[in-house]
Amino acid sequence: MSKEKVYPNCAQYADELMKHVLELYDKKYETQVLTTGEGASYERIVQLRTRYKGGASKWSSKLSGLDRAATIKMRVNGPNLATEVGQAEWLDKAAVAGFATFVALGVLLIPVGIGIWRQSSMLKELESEVDRFLASCASKSAESTAPASCPKCGNKLKDGDKFCGSCGAGLLESPAS
Repeated sequence: MSKEKVYPNCAQYADELMKHVLELYDKKYETQVLTTGEGASYERIVQLRTRYKGGASKWSSKLSGLDRAATIKMRVNGPNLATEVGQAEWLDKAAVAGFATFVALGVLLIPVGIGIWRQSSMLKELESEVDRFLASCASKSAESTAPASCPKCGNKLKDGDKFCGSCGAGLLESPAS
């Protein structure tokens, strides 16, 4: 499993992230969404696995270790969103590798190696996509967080102000020392 990443003040983007992932991967993979909890603390789990056109290709891919699957966990806790991109089907690949070693004398080790590489590439791609999506959300959150009063002159501010209406100071910058 990969390490959990926490995105502060991005909880409001959990549903958008789920929809984004489903739109990107729904044609290539079978998808399933599970939800646990509700309110300020809940978890969404998106599962992806290789989509097959026919029964023979499904079993040949499974037997050769070329099957791919992944799980994306999105946990909302208050204002924060924690994500984790995990692997699935690795036990299958290990079983195929063991079978290949003992019975087929290594003939199946090549597709198993390819399957492991493809699985790893899928996980890296998913992790990058989640990071990219939530990085843009985090920057939106930072832009919309303006102080209640100007740090330079103390003028009362309205939500969404980027500059003070009184002295013109930028509100998203650190105040000068």
